[in-house]
Amino acid sequence: MDSEHVVNDNKTLKDGKMRWRLFVCISLMGVVLGCSQKEDAPESPADSVQSDMKTDDPGNTANEPAVKLITFDHVLQLYAGGQQDKAVDLFLKIQWDQPDIFAQDSVFQISEAEFVGSPRSEQEQISQKASNVSKEVKALAKYTIQQAKEQGGYEPTRNALIACGKRLSQDDQLLLIQMVGKAVVGYTEKELPVW
Repeated sequence: MDSEHVVNDNKTLKDGKMRWRLFVCISLMGVVLGCSQKEDAPESPADSVQSDMKTDDPGNTANEPAVKLITFDHVLQLYAGGQQDKAVDLFLKIQWDQPDIFAQDSVFQISEAEFVGSPRSEQEQISQKASNVSKEVKALAKYTIQQAKEQGGYEPTRNALIACGKRLSQDDQLLLIQMVGKAVVGYTEKELPVW
């Protein structure tokens, strides 16, 4: 009985040491992650333009213009905020084959399957967001086409709008967004035909 009691005490001691090591490891991870979260903290609106236009060129100096990664969400915010020309300028620079063209909390990050699987209250919020964004996308497309017609030489605009529409039409989007993407492609092909 005594040897069994000693074995149990040793096991308890080892379990205690393991728990303590686990606690220390988790605490250290928390500190490390806490530091990295501080760096990733939300930026002010003035800084958001900078964050949406990250450099892809590590050799770039502060005096040179950066190769920029622009989120579509930022473009839509600019457009809705009355900065239509700036929005169009940035829209034409979006590289639609890049993975980070949508903000992390964007409605463009939600697929139809995820939408269907979410609770009813969330579905209503997502639907409202998607509806608002759809109107913004259509308005941006219409304005961009209008600008291209006025300025002439609209091939880059046509290519950007079609790339946008095709990206929004993919299966990883909400059904409403997919429909808007197809509409953007159709409207662009009609209004900016290839001669």
